Amino acid sequence: VFAGSEDGPPLVATPIDGAGVIGRIWVDSTNPQAALAVSGEKLYRTTSGGKFWDDVTGDLSGGVIHGIAADSSAGVVYAATDKGIFSGRIALNAADRVPTTWRAVTGNLPIAPARDARLNADGTLTVLLEGYGVWEAPAPHRTQAPRIVNGADLSDRAAAPVPLRERRHEQG
Repeated sequence: VFAGSEDGPPLVATPIDGAGVIGRIWVDSTNPQAALAVSGEKLYRTTSGGKFWDDVTGDLSGGVIHGIAADSSAGVVYAATDKGIFSGRIALNAADRVPTTWRAVTGNLPIAPARDARLNADGTLTVLLEGYGVWEAPAPHRTQAPRIVNGADLSDRAAAPVPLRERRHEQG
């Protein structure tokens, strides 16, 4: 894998121990130091911009990994494999040695090889299933971990700039 930045020095080759041909790569859009790379049935993670890579495959036994999607803020990765879609919790912003445990994503999905996965900004997971086409549903990790948002603009910031208790004192 070659790593570098637009405004930095030239790209530098960084080997991934034990990896063969890299078939897919995912880079965190909010933290480009964090990335995932796929080589056959193995998944690798870097939190150092590609200087060091860890094998985070854990107990994933879905066969060849064809696609990956991740939500770094939730620490969730989706792997599109020969045996369907799997989800696992992986720290993407800090290296750790916690083994990854994977679970099959089921629900209304047909049992079929998955060729790709994508997390969308609207909180949905889009999956390309062999023989079935494209499927889309709410991302399972989003439905399991709801967040409180500002009703005005759906951001995580507080709805009022000053806590209500302080506002009452100012008015009265």
